[in-house]
Amino acid sequence: FMGDGFQGMQILDFLIMGLIAFLVFRFIAARRRQQQPQHAAAGHAPYQREAQPQAAPQSIFGGSAAPVASPVINAPAWFNEASFLAAARSHFQSLQQHWDANEMDKIAEFVTPQMLEFLKRERAELGEGFQSTYIDDLDVQLDGVDDRADQTDATLTFRGVSKTSRFDQGEAFSESWHMVRAHGENQPWLVAGIRQNG
Repeated sequence: FMGDGFQGMQILDFLIMGLIAFLVFRFIAARRRQQQPQHAAAGHAPYQREAQPQAAPQSIFGGSAAPVASPVINAPAWFNEASFLAAARSHFQSLQQHWDANEMDKIAEFVTPQMLEFLKRERAELGEGFQSTYIDDLDVQLDGVDDRADQTDATLTFRGVSKTSRFDQGEAFSESWHMVRAHGENQPWLVAGIRQNG
């Protein structure tokens, strides 16, 4: 470091070195992610970012953990996309807080009974203690709506950065929710399945 090895370096050389270091870091991070499971089972704990898939995935989400090829947009007349997305963003944050605080009675208001039972088992494995999760840059996208004979289905994808403190770098995530709503006035939207996207 005391010699003049950097004497002839130009700003472009530093940028190239920085780019190489960045690409090496990305390559190592990608290798680590490949070693982790690519998809969580359909009922997996929504806020356990590294959840292990079940041995036999139960597919509340719709048959497999693979993404739906093409979205279906068959919305009923009462459906308002803007207010639906705003409510979904709020529900995501509320569910995260209830999950961290182990408030399963409050989570019950947002999910189907089958999903609640699965989440209770998942949360019990984490222990009773309070967890700390911060979500930054949350983005929500409507992937599809299907007005069926017995209920209305919707699929959403959430993307953001999950942190254990406000100061750590965090980890990017992408997960899709399958939501259902019974026919009739003032029926709530309930989360019926959650898929971790690879």
